[in-house]
This record gives sequence, C-alpha cells and structure tokens, in this order.
Amino acid sequence: MKKAIAILFSIILVFTLIGCGDKTPTTANKNKDSKKYIPEHSLPKDLPIYPGAVLNRGYEVNVTDIDEETEEEIEAIHWAWTFSTTGSAREIIDFYKNELTELGYELKSETLHGNYFGLSTVDSDIHISYAIIGKSNSDSLPDLVMPDTPGRDYSIQIHPDKWKNR
Repeated sequence: MKKAIAILFSIILVFTLIGCGDKTPTTANKNKDSKKYIPEHSLPKDLPIYPGAVLNRGYEVNVTDIDEETEEEIEAIHWAWTFSTTGSAREIIDFYKNELTELGYELKSETLHGNYFGLSTVDSDIHISYAIIGKSNSDSLPDLVMPDTPGRDYSIQIHPDKWKNR
C-alpha cells in the first residue's frame, strides 16, 4: 500500500511540474538562447555588407563633427557595427570602394597596412576600418598580419541622419 501511494504521489508530482512549465518562451529567452546577435540599432537595409560577413555587435560612437552651416564643432552620435569575415583587408576595402562609389560617395582616404585598414568618405559619413591590438581580436590570425591575410574582422560606422537623408 505504501508503495502504491509513493508511486501515485510521484505521478502527481511529475504532472504538476509539467503543468507549471512555461510553454512559450519570452522574447528575452529567445534572444538569449539564439546564437545570432541582435543589435540595438538595426542595420540600414541598403547599407552594403561584405559577402558572408557575420554581425558581431553594434554600438554607438560619440564623435566630433563639423556643422556644415556654421562650420563649428558639434558632438554627434554615429552608429557602428563589427563583423567577422573570411575576407582579407584588401578584399574588404576593394568591396567597399566599389559599393560606396556606386552609391555616389566620394572616397577620401584609404589605408591598408598589416594590422590596420581603413576607408572613409569625403564627408566623413562612413568609415570602414579595423585594427588588431595584440591577439585578442582574433586568435585565428597569424602573428604577422598582412593586407592579404584572410579572416579579418571589420567595422562600419555611419552618421545615421546623413545616411537616411542621402
């Protein structure tokens, strides 16, 4: 008899635990369980992204801009996103030179060194860059990084209002 009561209580306990479980995960749980990063500011739909790039993170950058009317320095917030790729610095820069030129941007500067690469537009609305500081950025890169070394990360930074109103 004691055995039957113990089994009955065990079955009731199992059904109680099943019934108390949350059947629909909350949005926070979905994002936490997902491997895909969801940035605070979504990427503009027409912003070119290097083929196969994977979004690592998004963030805001405080910058000093020049007001076009008064030519005074003003504080502005740019949006930025960092990506991982299989491409080299040279491939990433070449991709963005073509894409930004097709979008009508005039390019100001291009830098292509081993540990650093960068590209920016004349009006400073867009910056593409990345620097390796030690090995912490990418443990998969060799000690000597050249412009043609594959597996480079990069970041793209835009002025959100100017991008939207271009």
